[in-house]
Parts: sequence; structure tokens; C-alpha cells
Amino acid sequence: MSGGQDGRNAALAPHQDIALVDLAAVRQATYRLFAHSLLYPDGERLRALAAAARELEHADPVWEAFAFHSDWCSFLHCLEELPLRDLPALQNEYVTNFLARTGELPCPIWESAYLAGDPSAAGLVLAQLEREYAQAGLAPSPSLRAGPDHAAVELEFMSFLCGQEVGAWNKRDAGQALLLCRGQRAFLRHHLQGWFPQLSRRVACAMAASAYAPVTRAATAFVVHDSDLLDALVDLLESPGDAG
Repeated sequence: MSGGQDGRNAALAPHQDIALVDLAAVRQATYRLFAHSLLYPDGERLRALAAAARELEHADPVWEAFAFHSDWCSFLHCLEELPLRDLPALQNEYVTNFLARTGELPCPIWESAYLAGDPSAAGLVLAQLEREYAQAGLAPSPSLRAGPDHAAVELEFMSFLCGQEVGAWNKRDAGQALLLCRGQRAFLRHHLQGWFPQLSRRVACAMAASAYAPVTRAATAFVVHDSDLLDALVDLLESPGDAG
């Protein structure tokens, strides 16, 4: 057996006692939590994030066996404390570091900012994302006020794809589940995996004491883990006698 195959088996091994539909549902909730934690903070959102973190902290510890578990725990603890933070200061920190368009932005929160200043490449990424969302039957939400390459939008799309996978497993449609896992893997490779490590490093340098440092660190660790997991799932589902 190849080293790559061994690595993929290792990625899947801690999940072997979990039904694939349940695994997809946990991944769906995890991506959604990361997405909402990277939207502009308001009081209602912070309270909802804290409640979701408390619920996940006391749920079945699916991620306990993985290397990113300590980052995951730090992330949940950070979310639980968000309502206690100074909201105007948190909002100013978000805008100044992630969104402000004047000067050199420390930690841009959209993918196209990480394309070495190539406007044509940025335009292609935006067009590609809009096409992928449209093919999935999704349209931009006017209330979100975030571009298609915003971190929260890309993470929410991964959550949506995991939700589609849940539906496929509930219908016992392993073929459709395989297609969705391939789509998730491709989206991670083409988008989040390419720029989230850079975002996390920038946040660690510019915002080390910020609430967003554990958020981006855990999100990046999860994206890397999930890519390995999807490799293993695709291998499993492409094999004879695949699991359900």
C-alpha cells in the first residue's frame, strides 16, 4: 500500500464508527460555524455563535481524535467569550484589519486579494466562484454584503455542499454522495486550501491577541484536515462495497 493511501486511511480511521450521513452533518455544522464567525460582528450574531459553541462543546466529541482538536477547543472557547468583548472595539478591529480599502490591508478576508496583485486572475476567480454557486442553485444574498470570494461565503458554500451530501445519504444514493464529495474536494483545492493558510499567518502576525487569531487558525487546520478526509472518502466510495 502506498504512503498516500496510508495517509488517507489514517484520515478516515477515527471516523470509522460514525455513519457517513452523521459525519457529513457534523462537517456541515462545522463549516457553518466557521463561516458565521468570520462575518461582521454584531450583538445578535455574537450571542448566536456563543450558544452554538456551547452546544458543540457538549455534543459528541467527533473531532477529539484529530491533531487540530486543540485548535478546535480554543476556537469554541473564543466563541463562548465573544459576547463579553467590547463590541465597538471588535467591529473596528474587523473593519480595520479585514475590510478597509485604504492603504495596505493587514489581513484581507477575500480570496482574490491573495493572487499577487493580478487583476485578471482575480476576475477569473470571482467569475469561477459565481459560476460554481449558480450551478449549485445559489444566488448572492443582498443582506450579506460580502463578495463571492469572502471567507464566510466560501465556508458557507462548503457547508451547503455537506448538507447536500447529507441528503444523498438519507436517500441511500452513494453515487450522488460520491459526486458531492468530489465537488467538495475540488472546491477546497481550488479555493480555501490555497489562501486560508496565508490569511491565518497574517492574522497571527497582525492580530495575535485578537479573537480572530484562534478562529482563523482553527479554520485553516480544519480545511487541511477535511481535504485529507475527503481524499479518504472518495477512495472509499470509489471502491467496491463502499460504506453507507
